Amino acid sequence: MQNAPEHCGKIIGTHGFKGHVVINHILQNNKELDTWPAIMVSLNANSFIPFFIKEVKHINANEAIILFEEVESVEEAKKINACNIYIAPTATSKGVAKNEWVEILNYAVYNNGILLGTIINIVENSMQQLFEIESQGKILHIPIQENFIAKLDAKTKSLHVQLPDGYLEIFTQ
Repeated sequence: MQNAPEHCGKIIGTHGFKGHVVINHILQNNKELDTWPAIMVSLNANSFIPFFIKEVKHINANEAIILFEEVESVEEAKKINACNIYIAPTATSKGVAKNEWVEILNYAVYNNGILLGTIINIVENSMQQLFEIESQGKILHIPIQENFIAKLDAKTKSLHVQLPDGYLEIFTQ
């Protein structure tokens, strides 16, 4: 990755039964979290995966309870426990509007040459656009980021991506 995101804390535990996690952070203003669309989670070295914030509850000046859109159970929350967290970049993929990506609906998506599935939708989030992909009965969300897109081939109606190590495990475990 060209510019690593800025480290801001760590996931230190789970909370409740819905998949909430407790984070310890070094932010000077803990209310910043309320305005962020996502936090980058490092599942392994040099792998920064965006997790979109659904809910934030502040415990104190350095701790918060967060529910991510991608985490729907305590079991899934445990998989990201003890991971470092980073400030997510605020830029989307060159500011491409949703309607510019609509033409690639139904394209096949390949990650490092392996078929993942088919693009069924473009999801708008306040700061991030996502490819919604149907894959073996599951829905995958891949951020539309220039550094993930390796090749777009209109002739074969395919999109080739190179996802960070560990990204797909979020959806498959």
